[in-house]
Amino acid sequence: MNVLWPVPGFVVVLGYSAALCFVVFGLWMVWGGRAEPGQTRKPSPMGGPNAWRDRFTEASRLTLGLCGLFVGYHLASYVSPSHWLGLRVPPERWWVLVAGVAIAVLGTLGTDRLVEKVHGQDDQGR
Repeated sequence: MNVLWPVPGFVVVLGYSAALCFVVFGLWMVWGGRAEPGQTRKPSPMGGPNAWRDRFTEASRLTLGLCGLFVGYHLASYVSPSHWLGLRVPPERWWVLVAGVAIAVLGTLGTDRLVEKVHGQDDQGR
C-alpha cells in the first residue's frame, strides 16, 4: 500500500493541518512550563490549558511532547512526495507507529498515576 503522489488535495490539506496541530502540541508540551535551573516549577496561575499541562511531571510532558512531534512529522511525511521526507515508518506499517506512541503515552500516564497514588498514601500516613 504505497502512497502515490499526487495525493488528492483535500487529503494533503487535512494531513498537513493535522501534522501542524500535533507539532504545535508537541512543542507546547516540551517547551512550556519549564523552570530555571535550580528552581522548582510552579503551577500556572492562569488555569486553562497551561494548568492542564503543568499537572504532568517533567518526564510525562517530554514524552507527550516528543510523541506529538513524532506523529506530526510522520503525518506530514505520509502526504508529501516520498523524496521530500524519506525518513519515515513505511505507510503499510502505520500500526507500528500508532502502537509505539500508544505504549509510550499509556506508560508515562500510568507511571504518573502510580507515583501520585503512592505519594498520596505516604502523605496520609504521616
